[in-house]
Amino acid sequence: TSYSASCNRAADLAARYGGEEFAVVLPQLDREAAVEIAERINQATRELRVPTVHGVITATVSIGLVHITSLGQHQSLDALLQHADQALYDAKTSGRDRFKARLW
Repeated sequence: TSYSASCNRAADLAARYGGEEFAVVLPQLDREAAVEIAERINQATRELRVPTVHGVITATVSIGLVHITSLGQHQSLDALLQHADQALYDAKTSGRDRFKARLW
């Protein structure tokens, strides 16, 4: 898939998170590299052509990107997920087929 092909380091992880949502975890990656991967995922998804009985369909993806330097004591996984969810909501309400990044 476009997700797993864009995450090629040993520690990178792309996995389904909920019904239509995926999580991509890119540990020890700077913000610029994370943005580049988000752009790569968006482009790879746009290029997908899925054959169906009704013809070929295309897909788009909305991405909520959160960049943190480390999980400190005041930060939790729940808070990280809330920030990512808000960034995803921002991407969807801005017209979809894009990513929105939040610094944390």
